[in-house]
Amino acid sequence: MRRIATFVGMITLVFWSAAALTADADFSTLPNAMKGRWNYDNRYSNIWSVVIDRINTDGTFDGKITFYGINCYGGNTPIVNGRMKLGEMTFSADFGFRCTNVAFVLRKGKDHLLEGELKTDAGPLTSTVWLDADK
Repeated sequence: MRRIATFVGMITLVFWSAAALTADADFSTLPNAMKGRWNYDNRYSNIWSVVIDRINTDGTFDGKITFYGINCYGGNTPIVNGRMKLGEMTFSADFGFRCTNVAFVLRKGKDHLLEGELKTDAGPLTSTVWLDADK
């Protein structure tokens, strides 16, 4: 009985690992430059963009973000803690002043290339964000 449970556990791990690799592989086709919009409570919205400079073999990445918000803004600001893993792209940026930790979580989208949300230390509410290839 113990051998069967171990075997089932190993098979589950193999399937889970294959799914994770497939999800991560989706990010290999991302364009280097993407533009999109953010939307806060359908009251505020503006453009933003991301340029990916390098994707490392461990799923981390380097790049820059340009973002224009109510309290947060910056042009070509370095991406901090960029990571692509398990179907999610996560990163943050330090725009200074009231926005020293703007955190983004994006996934493959239905209506846009990437869709997700951002949270800032400037306020407790989440904004929706999306990106498409920069044309």
